[in-house]
Formats: sequence, C-alpha cells, structure tokens
Amino acid sequence: MEELLKMMETDLSLIHILDSLKNDDSVVKVSQKVLANRLGISQTNISKRLKRLEKYGSIRKIKSGEYRLLSIGLKNTPYSLVFNYCILFANILSCITTISFNQKNWRLT
Repeated sequence: MEELLKMMETDLSLIHILDSLKNDDSVVKVSQKVLANRLGISQTNISKRLKRLEKYGSIRKIKSGEYRLLSIGLKNTPYSLVFNYCILFANILSCITTISFNQKNWRLT
C-alpha cells in the first residue's frame, strides 16, 4: 500500500508541475526531460506517468511535449477511483492475511 501512496504522491507532484507551467488555455509545453529533472526521476518513468494520467483523464496529449491539463488534482478523475479500489483491495488482503494467521494460532485479533 505504501507503494501506491508513493505513486499517487508523485503523480500529484507531476500534475502540480504541469499546472504551474500551463498557459491561459491550460496547455503545457514541456519536455519529458525537464519534467524528469524537476521530479528527480527517469524520463521513462515520466513517460509512464504521463500515459497513466492521460488514460485516467487528468491530461490530454496534444502532441509530443504538449499537454492539456484537464484536472488540477486527481480527485474528480477516474484515476482516483482506480486508486481507491487499489487501496481497498490492499486493505482487504491485509485483513485476510491477519485473520488467516490468527486462525492458525487459534485466536482472532
């Protein structure tokens, strides 16, 4: 679950960077290299994150190095729904593991 939180935190940081660079039409012209340097991660990682943000409705790619910001956050996008389901699933797995372990020891906590 910590990995999911870290992923979303970095994606939010990316959105905030894009927001700070947008023009009046919510268009951002920036290279992946610049974004990678600003976040301290690889260009490959930036590329994957941009594709994920596009897939879940936070941005739209206009052309290489040009994006339209559709949402300043993730709250009102499908990304948020997917993330929340992932958190819920991780919590359910954690509960199942705890119950299974405790049943082997003949006690529930």
